[in-house]
Amino acid sequence: MKNVIIYSFLIVVFSSCAQKAETNLESKSKGDSALLGSDIHSQSCYPNEIEAYLNDADKSGTNIRKNPNGEIITTLTKDDVNFEYMLRLTASQNGWFKIKNPIMGVENDTNIPGGEGWIHGSVISVDTRNYQGEH
Repeated sequence: MKNVIIYSFLIVVFSSCAQKAETNLESKSKGDSALLGSDIHSQSCYPNEIEAYLNDADKSGTNIRKNPNGEIITTLTKDDVNFEYMLRLTASQNGWFKIKNPIMGVENDTNIPGGEGWIHGSVISVDTRNYQGEH
């Protein structure tokens, strides 16, 4: 259930920023002077990147693809050295998330051929840590 909530949140974040930026471009082309003064703030509604971690129990590895549901360009395998990977998500499309270099492992980073790839949302997670014990 936690992954469903997180997955839904990520889709909302990426789609809301895209819609807001698109609205701003339309307003600029129409010459809307009231909106021009607030462009800087309205286009930066959320960060362009979100960090997530790999959460796949499949022992054979996790595929990184060239396009959503496309050709496999690399596979991430968990082992004794790299048992956790951090990914930088930059876009979403129909349940897939675009990731870019580097994929950070515990000991070694992994570079994606071509600098970016796609991973399915069912194998990634985000979490918060409360190191200071705050309520």
